[in-house]
Amino acid sequence: MDLKRFEGLRDKLRKDPVFFAEAVLGFHPFPYQAELLRCNSKRVVACWARQTGKTTAIAVKVIHFAFTNANKTTLIVSRGLRQSMIMFNIIERFILTHPFWRGLF
Repeated sequence: MDLKRFEGLRDKLRKDPVFFAEAVLGFHPFPYQAELLRCNSKRVVACWARQTGKTTAIAVKVIHFAFTNANKTTLIVSRGLRQSMIMFNIIERFILTHPFWRGLF
């Protein structure tokens, strides 16, 4: 791969969280999840039904943020410990089940 193509790919991974999710994490979001992933608002409200992938979509958004914002702290805050542990477990599963990342940890 030539340098110009690599830089284009790197920029696309940084700018498009949906591309990052598909290429790096192997996660293919539904259209409504893709809309949430691409949202740049400081605060987001997702009024979706139960079991529609809210936590998974936010986990992907957190992973993308962490990988594209070096030296920044990412907090998982919730009303109760159970909710934050669920989010942490989903993030951990994405990272540890991917063949490339598994070798790093």
